[in-house]
Amino acid sequence: MEGVTAVIVGEGEMILASVLDTMEGGGGLDKIPGVYFKTPRGEIISNPLRAWIEDIDTLPFPDYDLWQDIDTYFYFLGQLWLIGSRGCPYQCTNCEELALSAAVPGKRFRKRDPVNYVQEIAYHFDKYKNRGLRMAHPFDPVFPLDREWTRSFCNAYIRAGLSGKLPFSIFSRGDTFYIGSPRKDSFDTERLQWLVEAGCKEIRIGIEAGSERVRNDIHHKHVTNSQLQESFALFRKYGVITIGYNMLGGPTETKAELWQTFRMNRALRPDKPIFFIYQELAHRSEGLMIDHATASAVPLKKKNYRAQQDRATIQFGEPLESAHYSKRWIMAFQSFCYFYFVFKRAFKLLLRQKHRFVINFFRYMYHGYRRGSNMKIVFAYFLSASGDNLFS
Repeated sequence: MEGVTAVIVGEGEMILASVLDTMEGGGGLDKIPGVYFKTPRGEIISNPLRAWIEDIDTLPFPDYDLWQDIDTYFYFLGQLWLIGSRGCPYQCTNCEELALSAAVPGKRFRKRDPVNYVQEIAYHFDKYKNRGLRMAHPFDPVFPLDREWTRSFCNAYIRAGLSGKLPFSIFSRGDTFYIGSPRKDSFDTERLQWLVEAGCKEIRIGIEAGSERVRNDIHHKHVTNSQLQESFALFRKYGVITIGYNMLGGPTETKAELWQTFRMNRALRPDKPIFFIYQELAHRSEGLMIDHATASAVPLKKKNYRAQQDRATIQFGEPLESAHYSKRWIMAFQSFCYFYFVFKRAFKLLLRQKHRFVINFFRYMYHGYRRGSNMKIVFAYFLSASGDNLFS
């Protein structure tokens, strides 16, 4: 690749520090584990890999002031994304973790001490509470998976005085609250209560597909429809806002199964449903995928129908080729899903907020337009994160 001299393979903190120290001292990169580099003659040198960082509590808190757009980010989202773990114990085939876990030696899934995690959140809150930070968003893919870790985090969050000041939003799976439950195969309501008492206002769950075949046989989520139904119902009972993530157009998915996804969202009633176009990651196999109905290979024609600005997003990426529908059809289906659910959400917010909704809408969209942003994404974040919408 032109303009690239070296790349880091694995976690960059320690490796990058070694690279900078070596370059400052005039040394070469050939002795640094985890670096692939290009010699002046154009030869690619692949150094041995460096294992994952074992104790991630040793890493310093990040300095977000180094990000020049941090205040703009707070304006549009009102949240700060934080990381209390690295990796994931699951092997879902729609996720980059499947490849990452096999790319570098060592234990991929690691958790921070929950008290240390809370200390970081408190540190950032003190720093940014007057600059637009209104919600903490731990970006851990299975935040409440470990029951005792979750209890410790919630207790520390309350002791730090954050529970009444800084709400937080977490990721979960449809089966997370069943794992480690005191009652086998039952939803752990006590764990949910700990989170609510600590200030959890929002839970984000990957529905992925209404079809259990697609969700579990193709994406390997191993989450049942009944688990999703009970989880969403209990979140609603305890006053927790829900975001439901869906993937449209996955490998072998049929039109009938896509309509199952639509109906599943109607039944689950997530407050903020999101519909992504499936993007090839672990399912990719030399440009081919096997069609479920015909057992034949479907060649990827590589013709793009999306504008470049849309292809750069995770929501509106280029669809896969399919034996069941055209790319234009799946793009139209995504638009239909958004129109149906977004209209319902916007109407509810308008009734609740009245003129404030309209004023905030034009102000928010104008700021996005002035910055040259993708207006589809700006509108999506307006409905989910602007003003009162963040907590509705």
